[in-house]
Amino acid sequence: MTGFKKSLLSTAIILGLSSFAHVQAEETKIEQPNISIAQAANSVGSVAIIEQTSVDENGNIAVIDQTGENNGARITQEGAFNDATIMQNGNDLVGIAEAFGDDNFHSMTQTGTGGQASMTVTGNNNMMTLIQNEVEAPGFFTHSAVTSVTGDDNEIEITQDSTGAWAYARDMVGNANTIVIEQGGDQWNEAYTDRLMGDANEIDIEQDGYYNIAQLRDMIGSDNDVSIVQEGDNNRLYANDLEMEDGTLDIDQDGDGNVAMLTVQGEDNDLSVEQDGQVNNVEMLAFGDDNQFDVEQDGMGNDVYMGVIGFDNAFEVEQTGDSNYAYTVNFSGNDNEVEMNQTGDGNDMRIQMGSSTSEFTASDNKVDMSQDGTENEMLISGNTTENSDNNEIMMSQIGDFNIIDLMLNGSDSLIDISQVGMDNVVGADGEGAFSITGSGHEFLVSQQGNDNAVMGSISGSGNSVSITQIGNEQTATVNQH
Repeated sequence: MTGFKKSLLSTAIILGLSSFAHVQAEETKIEQPNISIAQAANSVGSVAIIEQTSVDENGNIAVIDQTGENNGARITQEGAFNDATIMQNGNDLVGIAEAFGDDNFHSMTQTGTGGQASMTVTGNNNMMTLIQNEVEAPGFFTHSAVTSVTGDDNEIEITQDSTGAWAYARDMVGNANTIVIEQGGDQWNEAYTDRLMGDANEIDIEQDGYYNIAQLRDMIGSDNDVSIVQEGDNNRLYANDLEMEDGTLDIDQDGDGNVAMLTVQGEDNDLSVEQDGQVNNVEMLAFGDDNQFDVEQDGMGNDVYMGVIGFDNAFEVEQTGDSNYAYTVNFSGNDNEVEMNQTGDGNDMRIQMGSSTSEFTASDNKVDMSQDGTENEMLISGNTTENSDNNEIMMSQIGDFNIIDLMLNGSDSLIDISQVGMDNVVGADGEGAFSITGSGHEFLVSQQGNDNAVMGSISGSGNSVSITQIGNEQTATVNQH
């Protein structure tokens, strides 16, 4: 949708509607306390401009009502307690609402196709609402809206009930502001919020349909709350360059082929992604301390990648379904908690403690991995050249034909492995896996089922090994070096 025609709105804003495209009817410009302009039905190229300045608590009232093609309306109000309404019905419309002051209320409704709206707020405690409805068969582009806010305690609501609608909420500077974007229709809606600076702000985006895009970027502040909901297939969510503290980011995608990609930096944040459907994907990069990261996927063929650098973070991945893949990398940091759960068949779970290609290590962390199903694979690895010490690792598998790979480098860690099912193997003594390097480890293995085998090896001194097997065809071989 990169080819969408912005020229009509941008030209109108730059020129202040003084040379509005295709002006064939009337141009009306009025400046007085209370005014209402109604332009004739089926007018073509009409332009109405109202400019007001309030001097007392009564404020001003401005109303523009237009019906027809290629019409434009602009209301600019300065001061406090002003009320502005723009109603446009037709095609190829332009509406501009500007409030400079406090406690103003602006509303705009565009019904038809090709509506373009701009809403600007500078001040405090202002309310602006925009509704764009589609009444004709959709084309490539139906509606677009651009908003910007400077000040505190302002609220902007955008409702677009159409296909191919665009919404931009950008250049927001201030505190305790609220931006709500709701997009309906069938497909190809896009919502962008960027260049946001301030504290205690709230952003809510809801999209219904498929091939929708939501993007949040360049947000700086604390105590900000973001909620993004997408219902449909092949939707995309991008949250990049976020610097957050004590904030929340809640993403909910319901459908197939959805993607959520996040890059977050900060402390004491709560980030969650929930996907319900098939072949969905989550990628999260997080930098900071004391954060909570949660990813939940329900369906088949889903992927999760999570990379974290920091301390005292807690991250949890839960997948329900078959053929899912989860990969978590604790690149660097201590005192983190990692919990990963998979229920289903043919799943693959991997955790990496420390970077394998640098000096990054991960110590004093708690890891809990569990799989319930058949033909699942579980792997945990660490930095092969630098030690990651004092980690507590719990690994549990229930089902048949499961595989555990364990490759760690460090000291004084607790590794507790539990397998329930048939044909269980921990690994190595000839082929791959089960290789622990370091000293002072406590290695516990409990297996229940048939054809169990532990094998080995461990390299280091002062290690403690305890193996319990209940079932048939048991083999236990541990080589300590």
